[in-house]
Amino acid sequence: MLTEDLDAFSQFLLTHDIEVEEDGDTESLNGEGDKNKEDTELISGGYSDLIGKGSANTILDALSNLSTPQVRAVPPEVIAPGVTSWKFPREISQGLYKGRNGSNACNLISILAGYALSLQNTALPDCNSSISSVFLKVLCGCIEIGNRIYNLCRDSLPSRYLSIQEAASVLEMWFDMDVGINLPVRLKDHHVLSTVGGQLQEAFVSRSSFVAFLILNEKTSLSYFTEGVVTYINTHCHEPSGAVVVTAGKRSSILFATLFGN
Repeated sequence: MLTEDLDAFSQFLLTHDIEVEEDGDTESLNGEGDKNKEDTELISGGYSDLIGKGSANTILDALSNLSTPQVRAVPPEVIAPGVTSWKFPREISQGLYKGRNGSNACNLISILAGYALSLQNTALPDCNSSISSVFLKVLCGCIEIGNRIYNLCRDSLPSRYLSIQEAASVLEMWFDMDVGINLPVRLKDHHVLSTVGGQLQEAFVSRSSFVAFLILNEKTSLSYFTEGVVTYINTHCHEPSGAVVVTAGKRSSILFATLFGN
């Protein structure tokens, strides 16, 4: 297939509406995940690993062209000193976005968000302000594209819930990446380095930037660290709210990691 034909086909996949049976999305941020410690994994790497090796920016082009629904202001909420959260309306979540009724595309969405935030140098949420329209557009665009790709590839997927590696292979049509290896971790443990918080704290200290994906009970979320700030993004529905974004400065990273474990 000619390069220009492949580019056109890739763009078509991101913009063509596909009707499929939807999947349930009943995830909760406060789920009892610690009871299933073997199901908790952390995958991390420098965010440069997510930047495509090719020259095409089909994903970024699609993000810029997708429409974003009108959303009421999403104000900041201080949950601890130096740690701020934003809770979106229910409809801004992967399972309900633009009238959906469920989604299992969290791995695809998380990789796309890490890719877009890294490559576009998107300004992170300001702890003193509501979510910016630019950040909202990236978040909503990644949800929509991730859901579209999942729908289009659903019949050929190896399972209903993808691993990060499987999601990366699905996205190879648009960009190449190295998502690193899985690291089994626990939410709480007396050995700190065995926990999510402990591993995130190690990354805060040893790296200037990274993207980490947390898989808990087949639900994936994203931590994006750059310029001394960690941004946690979870696109599932958290009743009565939708997606959740949390930020913390480097000085508050220990507290953030502790809250994360809790």
